[in-house]
Amino acid sequence: MLEIIDTFNTPLFLGVTVLSTILFFAVYNNSYQLSKLFKFGEIYSKLNEKNREEWDQRVTSLVHSALVSPVALYIYFSTFNSDPLFTFNMTMNVLVGVTSGYFIWDFWTCVIMKPKITGVAMIFHAILGLTATIYVVLPHARPLYIRFTCLNIISEISTIFLNLKSFEFHNDAKSKRHELYSLCFALSFILVRCVWMIPLILNCCYQSYLVLDSIPFDKVMVLYIESTICITLNLYWCRLLSKKLFEKFFGSKKKH
Repeated sequence: MLEIIDTFNTPLFLGVTVLSTILFFAVYNNSYQLSKLFKFGEIYSKLNEKNREEWDQRVTSLVHSALVSPVALYIYFSTFNSDPLFTFNMTMNVLVGVTSGYFIWDFWTCVIMKPKITGVAMIFHAILGLTATIYVVLPHARPLYIRFTCLNIISEISTIFLNLKSFEFHNDAKSKRHELYSLCFALSFILVRCVWMIPLILNCCYQSYLVLDSIPFDKVMVLYIESTICITLNLYWCRLLSKKLFEKFFGSKKKH
């Protein structure tokens, strides 16, 4: 059996989770004021109820992704070549707390309060996100998979451009800026969520298989199930985005 040393700071995690939950609810409830700061107030006031709800959620999502993705990148480079399963430090402790707070807000908003407006995809995202971030901090075999969870947060880089693309769409869907954000989103999604993230996931699954008798079966099953769903969805969207990019840059124009 592996000797696992648990240095996870539970009071710190709970404190950060509570504060970040409050923060993201505050951002969500004040997205109009935040939008006005960036000269989007007039656009927001013209949106219908469904588009306003989407806008509010995207403002909250943008704040989260802008906060956590640089920290996740720092963790990646500062722990490069470390144990992929059990490496842990206090930066990860804080980051998991921040993201847990975000997914508590996400779950409450998408699944409980406004499921009909947010749609199936966002409900699915909220459930998977909350399950992953909360389950990984359960005491048994901790800090198993905490570093892996933090590195997955690097994928939020593409979320930044997705949200900017959405804001600019409501401002001017035909603008060069919207086209630029769309291109940045497509490229960042392909590079971060497929080219980089899928090998990371497969390596973690393989490393878990090597020590399968020494780690909790339930945590391994959660990893394998969520990994299968994540890879499947990422490959599906990567295929669609790659097709659009190819058509944009190499597709032949139809003759009339």
